[in-house]
This record gives sequence, C-alpha cells and structure tokens, in this order.
Amino acid sequence: MDGYSHFVWIFFLTNKSQCISLIKELILKLEQQSNCLVSNIVSDNGTEFKNNELSTFYQQKGISHLTSAPYTPEQNPFAERGNRTTVNKSRCLLKDSGLGMSYWAEAANTAVYLENLTPNKAIDFQTPYFKWFNQHPSLKNLHPFGCKFTSLILPSPSKFSQKGELGIFIGYGEGHQAYSILNLETGNVKISHHVKFNDNIFPALSYPDSNKTDSFTISDNLYLPAINPNDKTSNISKPTEIDPIPNIYTIANEENENQIQTIDHNLPIESTAF
Repeated sequence: MDGYSHFVWIFFLTNKSQCISLIKELILKLEQQSNCLVSNIVSDNGTEFKNNELSTFYQQKGISHLTSAPYTPEQNPFAERGNRTTVNKSRCLLKDSGLGMSYWAEAANTAVYLENLTPNKAIDFQTPYFKWFNQHPSLKNLHPFGCKFTSLILPSPSKFSQKGELGIFIGYGEGHQAYSILNLETGNVKISHHVKFNDNIFPALSYPDSNKTDSFTISDNLYLPAINPNDKTSNISKPTEIDPIPNIYTIANEENENQIQTIDHNLPIESTAF
C-alpha cells in the first residue's frame, strides 16, 4: 500500500522466495509510473522482507527500511488494516456469489480492485486511483462478482458451431481492459472482452460445492425428528387422523350431495329475551 494515495497492490506467490524479486520489480515499476523515488518501506520482520539481498538493494537505491517491533502490528497500521479490509471484502464476495474457497484469490484480487475505486476518508474522500494516477476512474466496467455472463467464442471454429458460452464473472483482467471469466461447462478460466453480463443472476448459488463449507458446520444429529417412525421400541404412537371441522357456512343437502345450500346472511335473526 502506498502511504500517500492509499493505492493497494496485491500479488499471489507460491513460496516466500519469490518475494525478493517481486519487491525489486515493484519498486522500479512504481518509480516509473509516479516519476518519484521510493524513500521509505515499512514491513514486519519476516525473512521475506528483511534479508541481505534486499538490504543491499535498499542501500543502492537510498531507501530506508523500517520494521515494526515483534508482535506489534499497530506500528504498521497501513498494511495491517489493509490486509483485514481485503480479507473481509473477499469473504463477502465469496458469500454473496456462492463461489467456494477455491476462488479466494480471484475474490481478493477483485476486492483490491474495488477498494482502489472507492472514496477513502483518510484522503479526503478521494479515490486511491485518482490520487495515484491523477485522473478519475471509469466505473462502466463494474459488475457483481460471480454474476452470469455470455461470452463470444473467438475465433469461431465454423459457421454452424456454437457462437457463445455461459460462464461466471470472477474478476478483472490485469494489464488490459477485459474480464476474467469461468466457463460453466469446462471449468476453465480465460480473459475475454466480448461478453454480455446478467448482473442479477448468480449461477454458483444454484450448485452445491463442497468447497463452500467452513469450520462452522452443524452435525446432522441435531436435525433428528422428535419421533422416529422406524423405531419399533418407541411407546409413542402416531397420532390418529382427525376429521376436519365442517364449514358452518355450508349445509349439505341429503337428497342431492352435489348441491350445496348456502346460508343467507341477510335473513333476520329472531331475538329471545331472558
């Protein structure tokens, strides 16, 4: 997170050893975009951030590396608060879309994308995107995470082949104006720009997925009926059927059961004095 604009970048690594080269590339990229030099970096004491290779790189660039004290996350509030915000938003995106935990990376990437487009109180209710790029973002390409879409198949195999395919929107393509989409039939993920969205339909909500469950599961034993009809040792008998209460507003004709006589509510009622 940039301390001035509050703009957030997110990356997904398979192991911590990739962090060193990523930090170097990110610093060079940000300096090119902003025409400014990075002066300070704040992190925790993790070995992926604090090592000899990065220390040498910081010295060559004239960058001061500040680290928080052990078990003192409040000394790095920007990163800690930013991580919690991203996790909370990602959880909501997965819950509302019906997608399972296997798509947590796509949800986190979308959460950061939306956060950079959202006005922030800490920067006078401007968007981080505006503070970083000095221009207002376009909101025309925003769609609900997990909504249904129809994508054009390009190139078309033949004139009579299928022209479109159904899928689920799972994020925004990085580096180009396109969308990350999940094919419902094949399960493959691809980037496409030729799509038509239906923002009110979420296909994943209709399909059960074992990945949607979390640690807060309830045992099926809690849903056992009070009376087990298959239990032969139970002394509780099944209640007998009770005839329905006859309708007081209809009288069956004994001579012809197919005819129904109704009571006329307008007839006068004789009163009796006691």
